[in-house]
Amino acid sequence: MKSGARSHRLSEQLTAELDEIRKSHADLMHSQLESLRSDINSIASDARSTIESDIKSFETMLRRRLTREAMRAMPSRRRSILTATAIFLMAVTAFGMGVASTEWSRKSFLFSRHGIEEVSRPNGTFLLLPNRRAQLRTCTIAGASQPCIHIEEE
Repeated sequence: MKSGARSHRLSEQLTAELDEIRKSHADLMHSQLESLRSDINSIASDARSTIESDIKSFETMLRRRLTREAMRAMPSRRRSILTATAIFLMAVTAFGMGVASTEWSRKSFLFSRHGIEEVSRPNGTFLLLPNRRAQLRTCTIAGASQPCIHIEEE
């Protein structure tokens, strides 16, 4: 009888230890995910600031040059209309370029950091994972199971 009771207690101990390991692993995954989110947001913010600064410098240079050329070539009445229109078009173009560049740089950095390649085909987009370092797994995050890619550090 004693051997049965002892094995039951050992089973409970092992189950408790396994639960602790699972909880520790889940907490670690959550922490790493939050760190990755924070890094990506910081990188995107820095990239956006750099792009905005570059676009403003380019826009200022272009505005000065366009204004000089317009003043030489047109009567004063048309000059003000053309300058305002050109400035408006440059601002709209600069804004569009900034939005597109921010999204591209964020995705590009994340993929290149982990060695992931993106291949676009007519039937869809494929992500090529690094050999031997990446595995497709099922992860539990915030209590929900979902597919995830685990990339081992080199």
